[in-house]
Amino acid sequence: MQKISKTALGLAALAAVILIGVAAVWVYNANNVKAPEPAETVSQQTQTEPAQNKISFSQDGKIVAYQGEQGKTALEILKSLTEVETEESSIGEFVTTINGVKADGTTQFWAFYVNGKQAAEGAGTYKTSPDEKIEWRIEKIE
Repeated sequence: MQKISKTALGLAALAAVILIGVAAVWVYNANNVKAPEPAETVSQQTQTEPAQNKISFSQDGKIVAYQGEQGKTALEILKSLTEVETEESSIGEFVTTINGVKADGTTQFWAFYVNGKQAAEGAGTYKTSPDEKIEWRIEKIE
């Protein structure tokens, strides 16, 4: 009888060691498993789409600004963002009114700027790029 109890005790001890080993491996794996990488979200996917261009106006409406857009003219973008009135001239369209603010045409006009410098080309032909700030200012005719 003593032999059986030693064998049973040995088997019980062996089972305990195996259970402790399995538990240790399980705890180790549970603590060292990396979480799966999150799937790409919808907001990340839409970041490649062009942002909606915004236009800003000074309080008196005499300064208007917006960002350029690849391949579009300064005048084309302006017309898509606000109400614009123009007159035809021999050199192209001449902006007379932006968002209800009219340059009288005899003492003032709408001047067109790119990155703070007055443009040397008409707004109807000037192709913009997204890194350019386009600005219109009412200025006095001198």
